[in-house]
Order: sequence, then C-alpha cells, then structure tokens
Amino acid sequence: MKASEFNTDVLRGGMATTAFSAGVVVVSFLLASLLAGEADALTINHVSSKTKRPTTWLIDGNNFLGQRGVHGLPRDGDKLAEKLLPISISEGGSPNEAVMLVFDGRKEVDLERTRSELGESFTKVQLEHGFIADDFLIEEIKAIRDSDPSRRVKLVTADKRLRAQALGIRPTVKQVVNPKVFWKKYVPRMSGQKKNPTPHLPRNSGENDGN
Repeated sequence: MKASEFNTDVLRGGMATTAFSAGVVVVSFLLASLLAGEADALTINHVSSKTKRPTTWLIDGNNFLGQRGVHGLPRDGDKLAEKLLPISISEGGSPNEAVMLVFDGRKEVDLERTRSELGESFTKVQLEHGFIADDFLIEEIKAIRDSDPSRRVKLVTADKRLRAQALGIRPTVKQVVNPKVFWKKYVPRMSGQKKNPTPHLPRNSGENDGN
C-alpha cells in the first residue's frame, strides 16, 4: 500500500468516527429534549387534572319539596331556601359553588318571575304562573354551556324526564343527584356540618339515581 493510500484511509476513518460521534451527540440531545418535553407535558396534564372546574348546582325546587320520608325537609319554598343557603358558602366565609333553586309558577300567586339573590352565590328563582322549573332548568343549562364552556352543572332532581334531558347536555352536566341523597349527604357536607373522612375514596351516594 502506498503512503498516500494509507493516509487517505486513515483520513476517511477519522471522518467516519467524527461523523458517528456527532450523530451520537445529536441523538442524545434530541432524546434529552424529548424526555424533557414529555416531563413538562406530564406536569401540565397533572396540574390541569387537579384544577377544579367552576360548578353550578341547579335544584328542582318543587320536586325537592315533594320528596316523602325525609327527616327535617321543609314543605315551604322559602324555608327550603333558608336551609340550603349555607351550602353556597365555605367555612371561611367565601363563595364555594354557585347554587340556583328554581320553583314552578303558582296559579293566582306568581304573576311575574322573581329572582332573589339570597347570598353572594345563591339565587332563588320563582317562575310566573304557567311556567315550570323543568323547562327553565334545561334552558339555564344550555345558557351556561354557551356562555361558560368550562363550567360544570350538577342537577338535583328525581324527575326522570328532566334527568334524561339534562344528561344529554354533555359535558356541561356532570351529574344528577337525587334530592333525598342531596339532603342527607350533600347538604351536611357542603354546609360544613359533616366532614368526609375518606376524601380520596369515591362515595356511594346515589348520584345519577332518578329513584
């Protein structure tokens, strides 16, 4: 082998080694960047999954009052509103979740619709005669869906037809809770009267139960 040929082979080998080393560096850099990106994505997803969406509770007032066999449940709309008012206020005195309690219009009594702000985040709506809460609640859910897509609605009713209509408006309607379950389990907890001893475990609370 001539000296020139030997030098050429050595040069080619050196260039190949350099190219290989450079390739390893590039791959390592890309891999590190990819892993870092995945870590950031996981962190973002983790944070977003922990972010609590704003929630509005919509309560079918007349259906609530019509429940039987519930200890301590008022039979008057104003008294029911008074009992439910604390659920919209956290222990620290700041708003917790928005609550709207809606009643059917009564003949020869409710000549016009009234909307009473009983608290910073608690509203009582008394419809005028000829209008029922079912229709109003569905329209309210649609209005929330259109104006605030991030907000979720939890409906309190035992009316199967209303329940089915509401659950059809996904993902805005998160759940439908039976009034008896709401009165016995949710009201004490939301008003600060009762703590959840196992907040990390799901409750067998009867949500989405129309019976």
